[in-house]
Amino acid sequence: MGLGDSTRINTNLQALNALNELHRTNAKLGNHQLRLATGSRINAAEDDSAGYSIAKKLEAKVRGQAQALSNIGDAKSMLTVAEGSLNSVMDILQTMKEKAVQAANDSMGDEERASIKSQLEQLYIEINDTLSGVEFNGTKIFGPTDTTLNFQVGASGTEATDNFPLTIEALTAATLLGATTTTTPATATLGGGFPATFGIANATYNGSTDSTYAFQVGADGSLLYSTDGTAPSIDTGIDLDIPGPQGAAVAVTIGDLSFEIDADYEAASGHTFSITATAETTVTTSNLTVDSNTNARAAIATIDTAIQRLADRLANLGDAQNRLSFKQENLQTSMNNYEAARSRIIDADFAKEQMEIVKLQILQQTGTAALAQANVAPQAVLSLLGGQ
Repeated sequence: MGLGDSTRINTNLQALNALNELHRTNAKLGNHQLRLATGSRINAAEDDSAGYSIAKKLEAKVRGQAQALSNIGDAKSMLTVAEGSLNSVMDILQTMKEKAVQAANDSMGDEERASIKSQLEQLYIEINDTLSGVEFNGTKIFGPTDTTLNFQVGASGTEATDNFPLTIEALTAATLLGATTTTTPATATLGGGFPATFGIANATYNGSTDSTYAFQVGADGSLLYSTDGTAPSIDTGIDLDIPGPQGAAVAVTIGDLSFEIDADYEAASGHTFSITATAETTVTTSNLTVDSNTNARAAIATIDTAIQRLADRLANLGDAQNRLSFKQENLQTSMNNYEAARSRIIDADFAKEQMEIVKLQILQQTGTAALAQANVAPQAVLSLLGGQ
């Protein structure tokens, strides 16, 4: 640092040096005041590039863990919903056992046991309704197929331990208590006032909903139809081109309805009739029968097995929830440790910063005074001119 010559006044090096030091002091003072204002020791990468990089990585770790902690909470909520529904089913099974035990007593007559059987079937249906209605954020928990879940319980996408897999097996009343399926085949019946000689044979229906097909015989003996439940007019119907009386039998297909017009039919112009098609129905009931002491005792054994299976499912859910609780505690501890490490790098030490500010404020005052003195110093050369 050049000190200059006080007798040379065109360049006042003393004032320039004092000004530069004052600028440095002001910059440092401003930086420390910013740290106090933000609470952070590093407010830009230039403050500490290495520390900034490490702190940002730690921050990403902490924020990822915070979300993973929230994920665990959501996972436990999901399993709590599942557990609640299983507890409801357990209550139903306990009621079913009470009824089966009641039916096993020979003090019950046939009518009483039939009433108990009806109640058991309603409880069976309620089990299905309860399990099929369990969902969380649109995910069906108990089926119709096994539900495979993967809970993200850590901040890493590569660590296997940060993924918590869980499979919840599909569960229905049938898997617990067995089932008997009764199927009523589809039927198609002829209705309306029609000539006795007008016959329909081999009517079948393969649709999934009940339907009514309306027909009308045209003036020329042709057969017209509509599917809106009313007989069509001759002008708007669709001609099926049925041959005249005493013709050959004609196979007709309309959508999922198939039937055959007998060869021997009487064509009556304007005559209307209909075919009502009933879809196939399937009814699932339990295998529980309580019409005798022996059957009721067998039903009790079946229900006891179902209760044990359901208890095992509840235990599995409890184990999963317990593991998630341990992960939750461990994750919270890890977050605290990472946050402490990040804090030591990036957070400001207020006591130290305030101490530095006091020092720099003193230097700021002395620097200002030194600059003022350096500005006055060149005036000394005026004394050299006083002798002229």
